[in-house]
Amino acid sequence: MSGKAENMQPPPRRLKLGQELRTVQNEQVSSLHSKFQQESELLEEIREFSKQRSSIERTYAQSLQKLAAQFQQKRVFPALTEEQKQNEQQHRLALQVWKAILDETEKVSKARVTASETLSSQIAEVIKMQKNTRAQTLKKCDDMFNVCQEEVQTTVRDLSKAKKNYCDTETLAEEAREKALDAETKLKKGSLKFFQSKSALERQMSKLTARRETCDRRSAHMRNEYLLAITAANAHQQRYYSTDLPYIMSTLDGNFYDRLKDYYSIFATTEIELGTYARACFDKVQGEAELITREYHSQRFLQKCPVFTKPLQYHYTPIDTDQVSSMVIDQKESLYLDREARKWATSVARQAKSIEDNGQIFQEVQNSMVQLKGSDTSSDSGFGQEKDSEQKHETLRETLRKSETTKLKAEAKLNMLRNAGINVDQWVDSAYEAIAKEAEIEAQMKLQQAAAKQSAHSEELTASHAMNSFDSFDDTFEATLNEDPDPVQPSRVQETCIRAAALYDYQAQRDDELSIREHEYLEIIEESEGDGWVKARNESGQSGYIPEAYVQVERRHVTRQLSNNSSEGSPGWSQLSKTGQPYMSSASLTDYEVQAAMANQVGAATASGQTVVCFARALYDYQGCTTDELSFSEGCVIKVLKQDDEGDGFWEGELNGRVGVFPSLLVEELGCPSVNEIVTPEEIEETSEPPSTLPPSLPPPPLPDSLPTLSVYSEVDRRRPASADIPDSPNTSPYYTRSAPQSPTMPGLKPARAAPLPPGKIKKRLFESQGHRQPETRYSDEGPVTMV
Repeated sequence: MSGKAENMQPPPRRLKLGQELRTVQNEQVSSLHSKFQQESELLEEIREFSKQRSSIERTYAQSLQKLAAQFQQKRVFPALTEEQKQNEQQHRLALQVWKAILDETEKVSKARVTASETLSSQIAEVIKMQKNTRAQTLKKCDDMFNVCQEEVQTTVRDLSKAKKNYCDTETLAEEAREKALDAETKLKKGSLKFFQSKSALERQMSKLTARRETCDRRSAHMRNEYLLAITAANAHQQRYYSTDLPYIMSTLDGNFYDRLKDYYSIFATTEIELGTYARACFDKVQGEAELITREYHSQRFLQKCPVFTKPLQYHYTPIDTDQVSSMVIDQKESLYLDREARKWATSVARQAKSIEDNGQIFQEVQNSMVQLKGSDTSSDSGFGQEKDSEQKHETLRETLRKSETTKLKAEAKLNMLRNAGINVDQWVDSAYEAIAKEAEIEAQMKLQQAAAKQSAHSEELTASHAMNSFDSFDDTFEATLNEDPDPVQPSRVQETCIRAAALYDYQAQRDDELSIREHEYLEIIEESEGDGWVKARNESGQSGYIPEAYVQVERRHVTRQLSNNSSEGSPGWSQLSKTGQPYMSSASLTDYEVQAAMANQVGAATASGQTVVCFARALYDYQGCTTDELSFSEGCVIKVLKQDDEGDGFWEGELNGRVGVFPSLLVEELGCPSVNEIVTPEEIEETSEPPSTLPPSLPPPPLPDSLPTLSVYSEVDRRRPASADIPDSPNTSPYYTRSAPQSPTMPGLKPARAAPLPPGKIKKRLFESQGHRQPETRYSDEGPVTMV
């Protein structure tokens, strides 16, 4: 009940799209206006200083000295620290240069009339015109801001409208579907009311069906509009932040900082021309003005505000009753920490590979950008190439930053595990070796694909030439070609059905799902690919996807026979029969070597008379620490006799006639002899058959497309570690085919959501306690027979 109550709670409240957008845009405008105001105040100070200085030049020394003193008192200049005194030869602060100008002006007691005219014409008047220009620029930028923001708001409004239309039409379509389904159900059942005929029901159903189709078309149309509106809104926002905003900010700044530098230089140059004494004084000011850099100002700002440079460090704070302050490593935790070390070692290796690959691409993009800057980019094509290169440059920089951050965090965890005593280096070495193998395999696949493309192109040219050459031949020659039989051709494929019993009730949530009832028997027609969904068919012939955890599957036996049409075929290849093999889920390995090893293990179990629980494959080498532990190498298939009843993470198994315990985390379960039941040696002896007589030196023959294959490799790829030597996916092997039934309603698609968890094991136990027999397979002379 608590889970249902949590699901019924309303979702967290979110701001409307338009309101959130307006808040962000208002904050952007306010910040730019504040920056513009500060720059204008600085310009006003410089202009006022130049104007008064020019006036005081006429009244000579005393007025000039009075003006300098006035501005010296207007602002408090901080005293130089020891570090600033040491850096005086390399850097200067803007306030320091400004103070030097005032000090040197005070020293000049005699001024000339020309200096007054120079200051008035080249600084004061220019700043006045610049202020007017900046005011016009601000107005222009405000207009541009309003236009761009209004366009973004219009796009977001269209998105909100499209979303609302989609929700409305989809609601109507759902109602129409329910009504049409209800009418169809009534027509099938023949439930007629008084004074109502079957033709009336048929007319009503046709009307409702037409209305449902109309609503579905409108819903699809509105859904497409909604998706297009989302795409347009995201693209518009990206354009706004990457192009419009930087352009507006650049236009608003203009040449402000270049003009500031010019004004400071004019002050120095004017004083140099006044005479020897003035020149000696203001040469120093000019030199200091050249030392103004953004890097030094940024460094001083960071020193003044340590909040930007002091990272937050977190420490372990145990509660009062906890006396342990370090990592605890016992028998169970060591296995868990080994798994963590393997996980993060794999992450480090993959991120290192990503950093190396992206770093090379990043360097190539940088070189291309340098070449574009050195060439003539005045044309539209050159400008577009430079813009694309810059965008790709920023994307790669961000990718490298994320990869380096992920690698750094993983290395920190590995260092902590190493300090705790975990052997991290073996996992790191194994992970790097696995990455190198993957890179080698990828390179080989690329070469094979290139060779295949070239071969296909050559075959097309050859076929085209042959068709042109033999165009005049009679069609009877083509008939004679078809008379030559294929040396190996499958003639009969027989596969027993996979039957399953429903453990719980399940109500379908989508059109491609199937509703099932508890204790209902089903037929599995498409197996899971690791996503928790299987496709089943009930006794009424209805099919659809159901959660894999909601059913219990019986043992499956598949018999496949391949024979030649003309003769008995080659020895060992004329007939391929697989019987007595246990049903394997989507997480099982199905390569021929493992199956052969499992067949040998089954024979060993029959001879020793012990109970077989399942089989497991070793993912890593393991050396037993005690006499009662098994030692094995990577790839060994172990017969599991007992599974973790004490909760210590160790299983009991048998390998090469020796019985012992081993860690369950170091193996991968291949599949049980029977799902949810134990197989005794007597049952194995009844159901087992002699192993196949296929030649060991020849590869397995390709199965026909009509044979369904287990979709297991996608799950294996997700589960295997970096160091595990697991065979490649069947997609890359010429000896495997993949042919799985598709959904009739939505071909090629499975439910995108995660499969729901079962209600629990209570119903399953109740099902067994009520005396229902589990699905079982027996054998006769004709072959496997399913008993329910």
